[in-house]
Amino acid sequence: MNRFVVVTDSTANLPPELVSEYDIPIIPLTVHWGEETYLDGVTLDTPTFYKWLQERRVFPTTSQPSPGAFMEFFQSVAEKYQTTSIMGIFISAELSGTLASAIQAKADLPHLHIELIDSRSTSMGLGMQVLAA
Repeated sequence: MNRFVVVTDSTANLPPELVSEYDIPIIPLTVHWGEETYLDGVTLDTPTFYKWLQERRVFPTTSQPSPGAFMEFFQSVAEKYQTTSIMGIFISAELSGTLASAIQAKADLPHLHIELIDSRSTSMGLGMQVLAA
């Protein structure tokens, strides 16, 4: 039987305990803070993010994962979980280009069955959809 794997992006803000419990693969968005660049939830954790918001004069910006990063992400998920079926639920296309990058990557991975969903949300509105799936 070929099971499917539900994946999301770091804007889902899922608590680490739930990510671990449900084994949810997450692709991070990039956070740019002045001249510094971080991967959301990987090289920049939530407590540090909020601390810096209070301390720093410059506000951060974000950028979506590239299509190439999505290709690597989808392929690594397929290999790790020994599946060809992936369901991606991502931040609203109205808020980010993340879904557009995922769509581009999907086109270059015809051997994988990838279903992409625009959550039309972010944060726990997105996270709850991921948990329900």
